[in-house]
Amino acid sequence: MSSFLTIDLGTTTVKTSVIDLEKGLRARHRIKYESIKPSKGYHEQDPNVWWTKIKESVNAVMSKSDIDKGEIVAVTIVSQRGTILPIDSNNKPLHNALTWMDARKPEIKDDQKQLTSGRISLEKILWFKQFKPKIYEETQKFLLSDSYLTLILTGKAVTSPSQAVYLHYDEVKGDYDFDILEDLGIDPSKLPSVKSSTTVVGELNAEVANELGLKTGTPVVLGAGDQQAAALGLGVINKGQAKITLGTGLFIDAPVENRLIDFYDDNLKIFCLPHAIENRWLVEATVPAIGQTLEWFSQNFAGDLKEKALSLKIEPLSLLDEEASEVQASKDNPIFVPLISFGLGSWRNISMHHDRATLYRSILESAGFSSRFFLELITGLGLEIEDIYVEGGGAASKVWLQILSDIVQRTLKIPKAKEYASGLGGAVLAALALREVSDPLSFTSELREITEEVKPSEKDLEVYEHLFEIFTNNLLEEASKI
Repeated sequence: MSSFLTIDLGTTTVKTSVIDLEKGLRARHRIKYESIKPSKGYHEQDPNVWWTKIKESVNAVMSKSDIDKGEIVAVTIVSQRGTILPIDSNNKPLHNALTWMDARKPEIKDDQKQLTSGRISLEKILWFKQFKPKIYEETQKFLLSDSYLTLILTGKAVTSPSQAVYLHYDEVKGDYDFDILEDLGIDPSKLPSVKSSTTVVGELNAEVANELGLKTGTPVVLGAGDQQAAALGLGVINKGQAKITLGTGLFIDAPVENRLIDFYDDNLKIFCLPHAIENRWLVEATVPAIGQTLEWFSQNFAGDLKEKALSLKIEPLSLLDEEASEVQASKDNPIFVPLISFGLGSWRNISMHHDRATLYRSILESAGFSSRFFLELITGLGLEIEDIYVEGGGAASKVWLQILSDIVQRTLKIPKAKEYASGLGGAVLAALALREVSDPLSFTSELREITEEVKPSEKDLEVYEHLFEIFTNNLLEEASKI
């Protein structure tokens, strides 16, 4: 089987991987980049930084893989979802990209609020129209992150259903909902075209191929949103399965065969989104910025650990994990409400005897409480979940995994590809696009092996039951303000 290269443009990192579905991972590389936060609630990114970091990462992963560029038979795009970027008629950005974590909202009439609820990309376009009308008028296309990358790589701006859904694309109808766009005053000609995730959009031209260190004419596969790709990479496509992502944000995804709700339930705070595979859907819940909250905590409250971490060649978060592992779960411990990206993050129950390790542990626990909260809502929709897979950078933290398992009281399956599941999903989409496989589960790969199972302990069950009730009440109280 062939080697596939996946470019994963995440919210805080660019991750690239070279994968052979039979031989396994050939190489992977990740590089962090900074967002721009001009004021409270604003979260922007420079598309020029995207491209600079992508070039650096692709060249690095090719060097690591030690294979000839001719062995790469396709490049697949995986990317953060909901991020919007206006470009002009010369394909030049008119503004920084507004990411999915950006909290700015347009002014919307009461009778139209249900039309935009959860459609974060659509809201950003309306924000430009209201507050940056000149940019709106000059915009040739409002691109999502994947369509901007397809434009750079192939000259064609194309997005997948997993991205276009945030613009009122209806996968069942196979098109945008033009009546709604008209009601909102959005010109549909400014939106990118939509194709399936297994579409070969085009080929790398000589200039781009040279910058990436790849072969001219290499096919580019459209790919999918990062969570859909990660679910596919883990083989989470059937009812009864679920995945939890511990990354920049916390994501809980469970596949379904039919659309259970129309995109978003504002009361339950649950989405139903197109999967990377046609005729499959993902019921999804999310708490933004869980992982970013840990980074924020490390930068502001653990400066003394930086030098030690550097000498040990590890991240400061690993040292904070060690500290947190020494803290016992207790009804007297603080409770963290993880809505920091909305300006509503808070600790409850703090007292003078609580230290850094206890506060840090409370952030880890907040992911567990949030996961349990949403898993209970999802099962309440009639979805029985038998197997839970965990992926993302946080899946490397043993203390976090144990806390998560103890709180949700479920066995967690940790795959070999826990830190590059989205890259594996990109490789699967490329293999499907090139017809090297006929079904997403029709191949056997060591990358899908479960290397560890984390089983729940009952020693802290009573404590976590007590804290979960308090957490839920506080979460609902704060979430009502969003």
